[in-house]
Amino acid sequence: MNILKRLINPILLVFLLFAHNAMAEEQYLYVVASDKTLATLHKKDIKHIYMDSALFDLKPINLTQGHTLRTVFNAKVIGLTESRIGAYWAQMKFTGRANPPIEFKSETEIFQFLKSNPGFIAYVSQQHDIPPFLKVLYKLPY
Repeated sequence: MNILKRLINPILLVFLLFAHNAMAEEQYLYVVASDKTLATLHKKDIKHIYMDSALFDLKPINLTQGHTLRTVFNAKVIGLTESRIGAYWAQMKFTGRANPPIEFKSETEIFQFLKSNPGFIAYVSQQHDIPPFLKVLYKLPY
């Protein structure tokens, strides 16, 4: 009987882990813009836009520092930590070459801004319905 109990507990644990993973919904980060004529973008294009490349006419929008989605975006899309990005923008501002993206506290504020300001690009989570005036340019699971 003791052997049976020792076998059932690990088997039950493995089953519960698989069941949890199967039920867990994958989350997505969307990069959006209010210009419906834009084509979808690649990750490297978005990185260039957010790191002030002159290749695109889109201006980036960030969430405020410390926001979870910003941390995910920086790690998965930009490929740098917040401190490295901060150092980059400090140097760019000091030399007068560029300013960092504008920041908003919430995704709701971003949606309100994008509604009346074309030419900007932002990242949002799947937790919000994407308003019909926005086009999804990139979708990233995280």
